[in-house]
Amino acid sequence: MGAYAQCAERLIERGFAAVPIVPGTKRPGFFFAGMWIGLANWQRRFNGGPPPATERKRWAAGDTGVGVVAGQASHGLIAVDIDSENPAIQAALRNVLPPTHVRKTGARGETLFYYGPGITQSQSWNIAGKRVVDLIGPGRHTELPPTIHPDTGAPYRWSGSETLEDLQPHELPTLASDIAEHITAALLPLGYRPEPQPHEGGNGGNGDGDSPHRLLNNQALANLDAWVPGLMLYRCRRTQKGYEAVPTWRPSTTGRELEKRHLNLKIVPEGIRDFGADQGYTPLDLVMAACDCDLDTAFRFLSERLGWASDLDLSALRPPAEGAAARPKAPIDELARFTTIPGLVGEIVDWITATSRRPNRVLALGAAVTVVGTLIGRRAAGPTRSATHLYAVGIAPTGSGKQHLLDSVIRLMEAAKAGGHIGPSKFFSLSAVLELLSSKPLVLCPQDEIGVFLKAVTSKRATSHEAAVSQILRALWGISFATMPTPAWAQRETQLISSPALSIFGVSTLEEFHAALQGESVANGFINRFLALTSNIRAPDRDSENDPSCVPASLGRDLQALYLWSGPESLIQIGNPSARIQPEILPWASKEAHHCYSDFTRVVEDHVDGHQGSGAYLARCAETAVRLATIRAAGRWGRGASIDLSDIEWGVGVAWTAGQALAAAAQDFLPQNERSEMAEKILSYVRRRHTSVKPRDIQQFIRGRIRSRDIKDILAQLVEAGEVEWSDDGYRSATK
Repeated sequence: MGAYAQCAERLIERGFAAVPIVPGTKRPGFFFAGMWIGLANWQRRFNGGPPPATERKRWAAGDTGVGVVAGQASHGLIAVDIDSENPAIQAALRNVLPPTHVRKTGARGETLFYYGPGITQSQSWNIAGKRVVDLIGPGRHTELPPTIHPDTGAPYRWSGSETLEDLQPHELPTLASDIAEHITAALLPLGYRPEPQPHEGGNGGNGDGDSPHRLLNNQALANLDAWVPGLMLYRCRRTQKGYEAVPTWRPSTTGRELEKRHLNLKIVPEGIRDFGADQGYTPLDLVMAACDCDLDTAFRFLSERLGWASDLDLSALRPPAEGAAARPKAPIDELARFTTIPGLVGEIVDWITATSRRPNRVLALGAAVTVVGTLIGRRAAGPTRSATHLYAVGIAPTGSGKQHLLDSVIRLMEAAKAGGHIGPSKFFSLSAVLELLSSKPLVLCPQDEIGVFLKAVTSKRATSHEAAVSQILRALWGISFATMPTPAWAQRETQLISSPALSIFGVSTLEEFHAALQGESVANGFINRFLALTSNIRAPDRDSENDPSCVPASLGRDLQALYLWSGPESLIQIGNPSARIQPEILPWASKEAHHCYSDFTRVVEDHVDGHQGSGAYLARCAETAVRLATIRAAGRWGRGASIDLSDIEWGVGVAWTAGQALAAAAQDFLPQNERSEMAEKILSYVRRRHTSVKPRDIQQFIRGRIRSRDIKDILAQLVEAGEVEWSDDGYRSATK
């Protein structure tokens, strides 16, 4: 039994906001479906009272640790973490801190607990570049016994005569609201120097010249691309010099709704500033604000993104010596652990990798689930009545043996006697898709370079017929045993297609795939319909173990049996686009399996609510998970299968891991959109003019490509960024 299961309910009864902690870390999170998931929005989970008992029960699974959120969430709880073994520092701090019987210890030092309703912010103190004390207040948490300490491997322990389980928050000793001033005064004679706030220009520095925080801030400003996309800032986009976004952690100063707010947060190498609130940030400040985290977490985030050593004491980190070669990390495929599974899906993965010159189990998994999903398509449905067609994409570096995957899909379908359900490698018009479904309502399309195809149908330069392909693919993904009426044209009458089931298995490089799906394709949900199975590995070339042109007889028989499903008569039905389909529902095998799915839907919803913009990538994870679970179960047992706990946990693991990777990778490929390109054109035009220009001059220059209101908005942002100056006679370049 983990620490959360042991202590959380008692802590919550006492009035403390007890949150789960991922073992071996200090990160709030919980164990679910065989994996650890970060707890979204943990700082505000207890606002308005404790979360529901069902949610707390989920947090208690496994060997989850326990932490407590400070501040108002715990009715005024404040902790002071003395992180120094220096006797002089300890004595100075204890002289200004009131005595308390509630204390805990971990690796070194001691954490003291108080009641401080007047304390509104956390603070940290460093001496000689090393952390000596933290005031843990609102927005931060601290781990509690008997959670396992990540560094020592031993549990935290209570070192006082009482614990938080013995008292209510107001029964703790009171900590004065000005305690930070007293701590500062006590540490000044011992070498503490207050870190200056960023000045108006935003130089990104804090602390002494050799402070690790200042060094990290300076390096972060010099390399924005390494970390800014990873913050997933709302409406973040590139500009000529850096990035701009909406600072969602503060309310609008003009009362605007979120989607109408200006991109007031400007991030450039010269500094970071929120022009709406007239506030400057260092990179560490920005990470803390955007991620709602403490300084240590922000430091870790930036240091990992910038390639600093991650196995050292964070308080003493320094960047690598100039010119020193960093040891490259071996690439890891997070999805590889889901590729060794029982049943046909696992057998297909094994066969594809055994016959490949460059074996890759993650990419083979994409081929396997689309083949099995197609073989049972239009006849089998999951317990939520979801169909089994998928848009799976294998994403890997060039030269990863992707052609073998496409060839294997065709060979497997032919071995199942289902070659008639193989579709085209590309379709560039709505009419082509409708013609395909009119003749093959159940179809699997293997597509090479799917990124090129997707870019063609999502581009702003796409014809109306090409653009309609994206729309019809979005609609088809969500149709599960419903009837789709086709559009009516001058030469074509409306046709009713029953239960269309179009699957895609495509291969692409990371760059091509994400370059194709940006902007509107993210906003309209097109991208989250794709199961993006990303591999970072390019295996060395080798001689394949088996003949790639020959599907083993036993595998072929299993594929044929699955395709026959209820018998030969079912094959006639699935080829008829007008047939009224009554699918066989594969039920939940147990209440535990059903609860796992229900819990996962809430996990996804909580994450989307707590991470602005993540819904564009993760919103359909739950439905993808149940489709995958249905495919796995059918591949194990055939007709009459039911989805057990191992099936849905596997589906959840694949869908969530793939979705998280999709969201993270998408932030690394933020292209300049049309608006930012137009801003650069306008700035270039203003700079070339020797006199002031007015909005109507710019409107004539760009030939009316955007509205006057948008031109004025861009000019206002250029003024805020210091690129353009405004006076009564118009706008002129700020560059002298």
